[in-house]
Amino acid sequence: KRRFRRAGAAKKSKRRVSSLRRDLCSTASPTQFLSAAAARSCKRYRPARAAHSPGSIAPRGETMAEWSGVRMTKKYLVELCQRHDGYRTPSVNDKLYLHQQGFRRLDPEVLKEFTGIKMLWLQANGLEKLEGFEHMPLLRNIAAHENCIEKIEGLEHSKELDSINLNRNFIKKVEGFEKNQNLTSINLGNNAIGPDAESYKAVAENLPKLQTLDLQANKIEDGAELLKILQKIPDLRVFYGMGNPFVKSFRHYRKRFVAGLPSLRYLDDRPVFEDERKRCEAWFAAFGEDENLDAANAAERDMIKTIKQEKRDQEERRVKAFDDMIREARAAHAAAEAAKQLEGVSFSGDPIHGVNGPLRDENADPNKPRKPFVDVEDLD
Repeated sequence: KRRFRRAGAAKKSKRRVSSLRRDLCSTASPTQFLSAAAARSCKRYRPARAAHSPGSIAPRGETMAEWSGVRMTKKYLVELCQRHDGYRTPSVNDKLYLHQQGFRRLDPEVLKEFTGIKMLWLQANGLEKLEGFEHMPLLRNIAAHENCIEKIEGLEHSKELDSINLNRNFIKKVEGFEKNQNLTSINLGNNAIGPDAESYKAVAENLPKLQTLDLQANKIEDGAELLKILQKIPDLRVFYGMGNPFVKSFRHYRKRFVAGLPSLRYLDDRPVFEDERKRCEAWFAAFGEDENLDAANAAERDMIKTIKQEKRDQEERRVKAFDDMIREARAAHAAAEAAKQLEGVSFSGDPIHGVNGPLRDENADPNKPRKPFVDVEDLD
């Protein structure tokens, strides 16, 4: 009976949870959904955290919009550091794992003691703002994807920042990178950037070391304007643009971007090889401003033939060079063998015998009689 009662209670609990999720997904906004998820996770883990993080229960009078259910304290962050093989002293740690903790905001007063942090994980919380990095001068990597951030800010003190991931947020404009000239990688995919160029033109301003840019699944509509902006980036090597409206409206998107960005090595879902670059450059040169597609296709076919002929010529040169090397090696071997025979020693180092026995030693006494040569067949 107890077993059946437990099974029935579990089924009722699952039905209540599924109905709650269905109602949240149909009516709640992304921020409210994350808030409810944070509240559920807080209730689930509250008994385990109450013993070592007093004060983590929400004070009375504070709404869910003001507090996430998990208050950021120094004691709790130190415990997270120890849980991930860190140290009790905040300034000694160089990594801080704050992902999936249900935080809605970062507390600068708590983070100011973590002065040695180089890598910061913040993903899958409910953060609406980036802050508290004033005392982290060595910060190089920030992973803040899957949050509720609407504006890029709070990075003016992170001058050593090398990579930032803001994928799956609610960002509408690229900004806030004026002091981050060492950035090499920016991930802004799955946001709300666009449709005008004003929302993303900052990627080509004050970012001389930028190499990887992810703008996929946004709202960018003008492919030609985007290409002009990306051409201002001196060393752009990786770009993700698929999932934007311009991919369908901007004709021959891949060929134009490969031909227009000489340093590009990876575009969307596959790399850019040298053969493809030559074909795209020939195609784009013939395409021109009048968009002559027939001439462009003919130029691409001619370039394909040229590439194939170059590969055949290169293979022939390689085969010829190998044959020449073999011929020279055989000639050198024959010359060395002839020189050894002239000295009375074979190439393997053994003495050479004449018809009537061993050759006379030049240093031997000429008056001393030579031993007769005995053939092996006469020994029987």
